[in-house]
Amino acid sequence: MSSVDVAAEIRRLRGRIQDLVRENAALDEELTRLRSAKWALALQGEVVAGVGRLGVLMWLGPSLSRAAKDWAEAVSLRSTSIPHPETAYLISAILRRLIRIGLIAAVIGIFPSALLVWQNLLIRSQNSYFREQIAEMQQQSRGDQVTRHLQMLLEGGRAQFWAAVSYFSSREDLQREALDRLGRMLLESEGEGACAALEALARLAPETGIGPDGMILRNVRGVLLPLLEHRRVPYGGIPIRNLICKGKLFYRVDLSDLSLENAHLQSARFSYVNLAGSSFSNTSLIAAEFLDGISWMKAEGLSGTNFSGSDLRGSVFEGEVGDIILDNAELSGAMFTWASGEELRRLPSRYLKGGVCLRPEAARACHEWHRSRLLQVPAGEPPPDCPNALERPIIRVLGPESDVGACEEMVSEKAVLSDN
Repeated sequence: MSSVDVAAEIRRLRGRIQDLVRENAALDEELTRLRSAKWALALQGEVVAGVGRLGVLMWLGPSLSRAAKDWAEAVSLRSTSIPHPETAYLISAILRRLIRIGLIAAVIGIFPSALLVWQNLLIRSQNSYFREQIAEMQQQSRGDQVTRHLQMLLEGGRAQFWAAVSYFSSREDLQREALDRLGRMLLESEGEGACAALEALARLAPETGIGPDGMILRNVRGVLLPLLEHRRVPYGGIPIRNLICKGKLFYRVDLSDLSLENAHLQSARFSYVNLAGSSFSNTSLIAAEFLDGISWMKAEGLSGTNFSGSDLRGSVFEGEVGDIILDNAELSGAMFTWASGEELRRLPSRYLKGGVCLRPEAARACHEWHRSRLLQVPAGEPPPDCPNALERPIIRVLGPESDVGACEEMVSEKAVLSDN
């Protein structure tokens, strides 16, 4: 073999050796990686096993774990028989653990239920709060509506007045609130404001009173009575202070037990009104008209409506007057009606003495002439048989001509009549 071939073989062998060295290094690296992976797997297995053991121990608890370990050791020592003490201890430990786990499960199960109940109570409380807020808003809105319609009732024109009456009459709760406010306004206010409240009550008050001829009356007295102290009519009547109600019509209304002292009721008209127990003492009733259906007394033997000190000049008493009180009343030009004589004989003679007895047409003409003078309306000359200066009442005689003589005898200064 030549030297050239030897050198080539040597180079080849050196290259092979280098390849083997590199391969050996790669194998060493793979072996190192496999060893590391095996250690990691072993560590992972130990961790998993440890965690499993820890979980089992936590689930079993220390008492059950110790009982199971003692039982296993006892079984390994006694391969031919069951260790009764260890077995009993193991069973008791199992039962205690199951009971404990059951209690914990019950507590865990109760907690969501308690949370749900608490949430329901919270929602119910919120709903109650919202309902209260809505009720307050509705109450405020209704109060605003009631106030607005009361203003229409008291301050508006006739169309607004009747629209407000229709509104309050549509619902019982609205009517009750309006009656309460109007009743308090009548008791607490004075002048024309009190008159507006009284006029509104005369249209809204419940229809409970029964008047003459079976007429149904609006019970103003019944509205005011619950607003009084002790719900009783005070001595002298329910006080209405300084009422100014000129030219108003009171129709089908119960005004009994009212004290309208010092009121101004000029040209007012009363028809089918209960005035039993009421007092018009020191009241201006110039040209007022008491028409049909007036109740003057509550019952027989009781005193009637009190007009003591009132100004009744030019007023009209169409029907039977009963036992009304006219002490110190101004009666010039006031017209009473004589039908049978009995109704006027109930009055003390001092009220009628000096009066003039006339037939219906002449009496009415005479009354209208004096009434016009009182109201400062041009009246011209007085009618026949009508005194120019009249200081006493006019008596309208409805019966035959002979009743005129009986009437003149009754009102003459020489007549002997009872003053009771």
